Amino acid sequence: MSWIRCNRNRSCGVCGKPDWCCFTEEGYAMCMRTDGNEDGWDTVKSVPTNGGFILRRTGHVHKQNFEPQQKNKKESAIVWKPIVDSFSIGTRPGAGDWLAEQLGIPRIFLEMFGLGWSEQHKAFTFPMYDEEFNITGVRLRRVDGSKKSIRGSRDGVFLPYFEFVEPMLITEGPTDAASLVSVGYATIGRPSCLGGVEIVAKLVHNKDVVIVTDKDSPGRQGAERLAARLVPIAKGIKIIEPTGESNDAREWINSGATQEVIQTVIESALDYRKQRIRA
Repeated sequence: MSWIRCNRNRSCGVCGKPDWCCFTEEGYAMCMRTDGNEDGWDTVKSVPTNGGFILRRTGHVHKQNFEPQQKNKKESAIVWKPIVDSFSIGTRPGAGDWLAEQLGIPRIFLEMFGLGWSEQHKAFTFPMYDEEFNITGVRLRRVDGSKKSIRGSRDGVFLPYFEFVEPMLITEGPTDAASLVSVGYATIGRPSCLGGVEIVAKLVHNKDVVIVTDKDSPGRQGAERLAARLVPIAKGIKIIEPTGESNDAREWINSGATQEVIQTVIESALDYRKQRIRA
């Protein structure tokens, strides 16, 4: 059984609206606005992750397991956009400013990556995307700095809200990416040092790419794997890491690295293809 998004041609049978909600051809609906106190519908269960309700037409006896299931590589049974829209940072006044101060990143650059707040999870939120800019899930960042994803999320990358330019920098996580954006670089954040490889490969086709690795063994290994994957795809590939005692991009910039400093490091780095030839 597959969920189908409501639209102007087929609105929700429960609330009558053309957006947010879903339906199935088997007589079920996922309504984001009402719990089913409408004629002709019975509530099956609530959906805590998005605040909606699964309902079935009155008298319908078909039984179904509604746990999120992967429909295919590209799609998820969970409709993420209304969930992400509900995580407005404005629902918790001062939270965005607090996080910006803790991280040393101006709030506007965190908001470029979709910064939100989930009251249910008591955590900050960042949406993840695939190469077609569809939301694949939500990364949570608790106030103590610990991280996890909302159940049902698929790994995606963290993308800012502006046009990609070159060089395209690739780093780990939304906050390191936001730091690099704050000094003037177009940046994609990977979900981990090993994650998001195929998504990145599709986004940076025929572009100059700079991978900014964390200064640790997993980060360097992940950067190497990504660079190797991009060899037949990217126009140019470089790997750099923070100078001095900084361990990642955010620490580097907080310690005083400017665009000029970072650009000098980029220009002095050898192209990855030439590194392989020398090796």
